[in-house]
Amino acid sequence: MFSSISSATFHGVSGTVIRVEVHTSSGFPGYTVVGMPDTAMRESKERIRSALLSSGIGWPQSRITINLAPANVRKSGTGAELAILVGLLCSTKILDPKRFYNVGVIGELGLDGAIRQVSGTIARVLALKKSGIEQVFVPLENAHEASLVDGIEVFGIESVGNLVRHLTEGLPWPDIPDNKKLSFASKRIGDYQDIVAQPLGCEAMMICAAGGHHTLLMGSPGIGKTMLAERIPSISSKLTREQSQEVTAINSILDGKVSRLAIERPFRQPHHSASVASLVGGGSHVINPGEATRAHHGFLFLDELSEFSINSLESLRQPLESGIISISRANYHTKLPAHFTLIACSNSCPCAKPREKCICSDSLRSKYLRKLSGPLLDRFDIRLELFRSDFLEGKTHSSSEMKSRVKNASQRQLSRNSEFGITCNAQLSSPILKEYFVLKDGLDLYLKEHIEKREISGRGATAIWRVARTIADLNDVNDINELHLSQAFDLREEII
Repeated sequence: MFSSISSATFHGVSGTVIRVEVHTSSGFPGYTVVGMPDTAMRESKERIRSALLSSGIGWPQSRITINLAPANVRKSGTGAELAILVGLLCSTKILDPKRFYNVGVIGELGLDGAIRQVSGTIARVLALKKSGIEQVFVPLENAHEASLVDGIEVFGIESVGNLVRHLTEGLPWPDIPDNKKLSFASKRIGDYQDIVAQPLGCEAMMICAAGGHHTLLMGSPGIGKTMLAERIPSISSKLTREQSQEVTAINSILDGKVSRLAIERPFRQPHHSASVASLVGGGSHVINPGEATRAHHGFLFLDELSEFSINSLESLRQPLESGIISISRANYHTKLPAHFTLIACSNSCPCAKPREKCICSDSLRSKYLRKLSGPLLDRFDIRLELFRSDFLEGKTHSSSEMKSRVKNASQRQLSRNSEFGITCNAQLSSPILKEYFVLKDGLDLYLKEHIEKREISGRGATAIWRVARTIADLNDVNDINELHLSQAFDLREEII
C-alpha cells in the first residue's frame, strides 16, 4: 500500500514543503528512510514504533519504505514524524487517505504517544499555505502559533490515540488555546525628549526611521550617538502584515515558539567582538542565521563601529545592498533574508576628544578609520558628525511628534512604492528615481553640479536623491525642492 502526506521542514529561516511517501509491502519486515534525512529523522523509527504501541495500535509487520520528497533537498529535525506515522496509518487502512488531501501534518512524537511541539511552526505553515494546503494538523501546543497564519484551518492534536479517535469515532477536536489574554512585558524605550542639544541628530534619526536609510553617526564620547540610535524603535513605523509574518516566522525558528505576531520592528545590538558567522550566519551542515537575519525588517545597531573586525564589517556589504545573505558550501547553497536598516556609531579618532581638543595626528586618525573601507562607507545614505550645540540646551524633539511624522511618511511611501514592489525609499534604485521621480525646476543641474564639486560616486548620488525624497515625504510634499536636496547633501559628510 502507498500513501502520501504533506509536511514541512525549513532551510535557514524559510519553510520548505516536503512530501512524506510511505510504502508498505510484503516481504522481510524492515524500515528504511530515504530522501536525505538527517540523524534525527533516521532515528524516528523507534519513536514512531513506541508511539503506536503505547496508543494500542500494532506495528505493521511488513517492509516499510519512507521517501522524503524532493529527494535532493536535505531534511532536518523531527517535525515530519507525525506525517510518517499518519502515512503508516493510511497505508494500513486505519485512517482514510482521502482525509489528508490538501492537509499538512506537522509534529514530533513521544514514546508514550504524545504529540510534542516543534520549532518554526509558523514558517512551516506559511510554506504549506503557499503550496495550496487548506488545513494543518499540528501539536496542540503549536495550534495558536499556526492559527496566526490567515486563511488556513488548524487542528490541534494532543496524542496519537486522540488523533485516531477524532478521525474514526468523531471525537470533538480540542479548542485552540487562546494566548491573546496573556500580558507581554515590553522593553522600555527612551524618548527623544531626553536628548538635548542634538537637533540635527534627531532629524537624522527621523529620516532614517522614515525611509530605512543606513546611518552612520560620528562624534566624541558622550555627544549622544548611542542615545540617538537606541531610541529609534520609539519612532519607527509598525510592520505590515506580510512583514509581521516574516519576522514572526524567523523568531519561531530561532526561538522555538511564538505566542503572537510580531508588531514592532526588531532592534539588534551585537557586541563589537561579534564574528562574521554571528553577524551574517554560517555553519557546515546546518546554517545558523546571524544578527543580520534576526534584524530583518528592523534595525541592526553597531556601536563602536571601528572596533569591529574588518572581516565582520566587510561581510555586511552584500546584505546592505541586496537585503539577502548568500551562503555557499560544497554541497548546498542557501539564502537568508536580511533586509535591515544599519545604524552605526563611531568615535572620530583614537583619543576620542572633541575636534578642537584632539591630540591625534592626521595619519593616526586616518589609520583608526581605515577599517571603514570606502565601499562600506558609500553604503551609508546618511553620514553625520555630531557636535554639541550650545545654543540649544533645551528639548528640541519628542518621540511622539517624530513618530507621527514617520508614520505619515511611511504611509506615503507604501502607497506610492507598492507598484515597484518595495516598501521604503531606501530601496529606490537609480533607474526608478530617474523615471518616476524626475527633479523639476532645474534641480537636476543643481544635483549634478554639487555631485561633481564634491566628487561623489554614483551610489552616493542615488543616496542623496533617496534621502531628499524621504525629507519631502516627512514634510508631506509631493515634489523634491532645493531645500530637501540641500539638507540631503548636509547629511552626507565626508568621514575620511
